[in-house]
Order: sequence, then C-alpha cells, then structure tokens
Amino acid sequence: IKLVSTTTPVTHFIVHARKCWLKGLSPKQNRSVPPLKYDVVYRLAKDFPHLTITINGGFHKTSELRQQLDLVDGVMVGRE
Repeated sequence: IKLVSTTTPVTHFIVHARKCWLKGLSPKQNRSVPPLKYDVVYRLAKDFPHLTITINGGFHKTSELRQQLDLVDGVMVGRE
C-alpha cells in the first residue's frame, strides 16, 4: 500500500481480510477455510489514515457493518 499510494494517484484500497490459497483449495473453500484476519486491515487503516481503506470478507449482517465502520472507511458485503 505504501508503494502504490506514494507512486500513483490511488487513494482507495479494498482489502480482503482472508489470504487466498492458489493451490490446494477450491474457490468455495477459499471463502471459508483460511482464517479472516481483520486485525491486519485495521492496522492498515490506522497506519495510513490519509487513505481510504475498505474491508472485505465475511460480513453478512447490518450490525457487523456498523461495528466495522468505527475502524475502517468502508465495508464490502458478499454472498453466502
């Protein structure tokens, strides 16, 4: 994020909180097996307050979204 934000005009980053395994897991498994690491995204938002950080991964309820907006700038909602 530091490299991209300092060498390009990009200021909005959408960060998926789950690591994607390119080998050994199906796309469906990749949506549930690797653990969600929200703390990594929260740290990015704290470390780069001048950027817009949107979190993605595992959100389904409105109550979850409201909580996230206290820590990041935006939340993406996915399918079940």
